[in-house]
Amino acid sequence: MENLKRLLQGQGIGSQLLRNIETKFNRVAKFELFTGSKSEANIRLYQRHGYTISRSQPLSQTVSIVFMEKPAQAGL
Repeated sequence: MENLKRLLQGQGIGSQLLRNIETKFNRVAKFELFTGSKSEANIRLYQRHGYTISRSQPLSQTVSIVFMEKPAQAGL
């Protein structure tokens, strides 16, 4: 599974998925998502797409859930 993950990284699949979701749901006021604090590549991807960290919630002493949001753009 890890090899498949590495093979698919950098292919633009995550970026395309975000664009499709944002286009499909273009009547919302904002988008919100979450990821693990140790998922640094995910956080960078979301930041590249305009998401900012809005809050975090600890799960343990070493891991938190990071919530990120982005205002929707009219006319996507």
